[in-house]
Parts: sequence; C-alpha cells; structure tokens
Amino acid sequence: MASCQPKIPGIEYKDEDWWMGFFAKDLAEFYSTIRGFIDARDNLLNNNNLGNLQQAFNDPNHCQIALEILLGGVNPNCVARVSINDDCIPNDSIAGFYRKIFGIGVDLSDLNKLLETYRYYAGSSQGFDCNALSRASVGINVKNLDSPVMSIVDELHKITYRILANIKNVIPSLNIQPKNYVINNSMDLINALIDVYNSGMRLLPLYNQVAFFVQSLVAPKPYLLSVYCDDVFDIQNNPMYKYGFKLTEILTPDLNDAQLNKELAIVGHQDNSTGDLVIKLIRKLYELNNALFNYKTLKIENEYGKYVNNYKQYLDTLLMELSHLTDLNPQDIEKRIYVYVSGGKVRLTIWKKPPYGSSKDREIEYFEFIRDFSAPLFLGLLQVNKEGQNSLTLIAPW
Repeated sequence: MASCQPKIPGIEYKDEDWWMGFFAKDLAEFYSTIRGFIDARDNLLNNNNLGNLQQAFNDPNHCQIALEILLGGVNPNCVARVSINDDCIPNDSIAGFYRKIFGIGVDLSDLNKLLETYRYYAGSSQGFDCNALSRASVGINVKNLDSPVMSIVDELHKITYRILANIKNVIPSLNIQPKNYVINNSMDLINALIDVYNSGMRLLPLYNQVAFFVQSLVAPKPYLLSVYCDDVFDIQNNPMYKYGFKLTEILTPDLNDAQLNKELAIVGHQDNSTGDLVIKLIRKLYELNNALFNYKTLKIENEYGKYVNNYKQYLDTLLMELSHLTDLNPQDIEKRIYVYVSGGKVRLTIWKKPPYGSSKDREIEYFEFIRDFSAPLFLGLLQVNKEGQNSLTLIAPW
C-alpha cells in the first residue's frame, strides 16, 4: 500500500535533503549576502574614512566617492545657490539613494556650510577640487541618517542569525562567511543591496517551497491533514522538528471534549521557534520589498501584491461569505476581523471601513468558521495575531 504523500507537488517535508537545501543553501546564502552588505556599509563609513570628510577628500582614492555620496545627482541650481534642501535631491540620484536608502550623508545645514566654505578656498576654479573640499570640510562628518530601509535590513539580519542559531546543533559544519563586497565607487554598495534584495526575495513563499510550507502550518488541523499527512505532526519521525520547529494550538472550539478540542484546533508556530522566526522573516522581506517599491527607483514588483493576486479567488470567496453574513458590501469590509470562540460558537466582529467605522458581531458555528477560513489561513493570506486564550485578530489584505 502506497504511503501518504502531500497533495501539493514539491512539498517534501519528510525529506532531510529538502530541509538541508533550505537552511544550508537558501538561508545561508541570504545571511552571507546581508552580513557582507552590512560589513561593506560599515567599512565605507569607517575604514574608508568617509566618517571624516577632511581625510576622505584628502585621499585621491576616496575623494570621488565622497563627492558622489554627498552631491551625486543633486540639482546643480541648488548647488550653485548653496541652498540644498530635500527637494533638491531626487530619489534616483546617488546622493538621494545614499541618504534615504543607506542612511549615509551629512546634515543639509552642514552640506550647505561646506559648499559656502568651499567657494572661499576654490575661488573661480571649475568643477570640484579635492584639496579645497578637504579644507572646507573641517569638522563636518558623514554620519548615519534615519533610514527605514536600513532598519529593515538590520532586523532581517537579526532574524536570520537567530534561525541559524536554532539549527546550529543540527548542522554543526555550517560555517557561513560574509560575502566580500569591495566598494570602489558609489554604485558598488547599491549593487550589494540589490544582491541582498534578490537573495531575500528567493525566500518568499511564491518562490520557495519550504517557506510556503512553513507559512501554511498556521491553519486548522483538519485542513492540514487533508493536504499533508498524519506525520506532519509526528515529532519523532518528521525531520522538521529537529530544526527547532514547535507547533502549538492557537485556537480551539472550546468544547467540553479535550480530544475534539485537540483534533479541531487551529495550530501555529510557538513563539521564537524556527517556524515563528521564518514567518517573521517572510513578513520583514515583504516590508523590504514594499519600502523599495514605494521608493520607485529600483525596477521591482510589489511582491506581496503579486502573491495575493496569485490566490485572489480564496480571498474573494471569503469576502463574499462575510458580505452575506453582515449585509455589508464586500468593498466596505475593513481588513480587521476579531474572532472569539466559546462553547463551539465563533463570534466574529467585523468592521465597516471609515468614515463610518461601525462594527457588526455575528455568531457562527466553529465548523463554519474553519470551512470558510481554512484556505486563506493555509495560504498565509490572513495575518494571525493571538489576543487571548480564546481569541484572535485576523488581518486581511483587501
């Protein structure tokens, strides 16, 4: 008799090599790239003396890159008037990219001060003279500026490090070296970030089957058993559990039958387990994509929107069910759904979108709830926030 096999092609959670490929190849490559990028950025500020502009402009090897980071692509009229503000620095300029994406630059007041002083030392010379720039930049230093993208990159690095720490005992031979990025010109660090981005996007569920599988484990047990096999919950024989995966019940039907509660529970990843960290990594990668997508300089797609569109029919079906339940138009239903379970009944609190913002409570059977919500949960289309012992908040992407 043939053994049970997952119904989704490519999901090989019983195969040790499948997990090794994810951790030792896909995730290791991402960590090497992001660690190398962070090191390259730090080296640019420190070892290359860009932190001290006077030294940077005095060094022929660093003068040009320092000039590009500060003024590359800045409106020349603003430079000529010595009146640079944020509007003078286009997003698609080198200076704009370094300031807003990398968080590298100087205060605009210091930049204008540098240019004003430079006029005194350079006189009527054409272009920029490195010696005069060095003299004009005394006391002005390149520093870390606020950058949402770099905050996301730092969080991605921390999460990835924690995942790898969880599996260290399983793959003791895993020794990941940071990728070595040599920054000789201003484009080199931009290309390093593009490497980080591409490596990270390959970890998203639309492209990575392990990520898809890990994301799918936040769903009702009956649905998971219908798609996978009994051994998905077998701690002894399923190899995923030795990598630090820990599933827990996040919602039960709250019946007076402990066995039924266990069999019908919605499960999810235990806090700080490997699965929980992979989910956090996926969400943070979407944040990186969204931040760079909204910056509109790199030619990239909205990856979360692309994923949602790929499974849009499941959201549309759920939205229509909620519309029938509440008598609200589908387009008026807010993305938050509050779920409270008691005695096999589920109370759904559904809000109407602003400007009215009123809420409607509707009660349905637990079996109806898992019937309507299983597929969107399984596909990761609903973000799950546990609120209490018997309650959840679901966030939908409509």
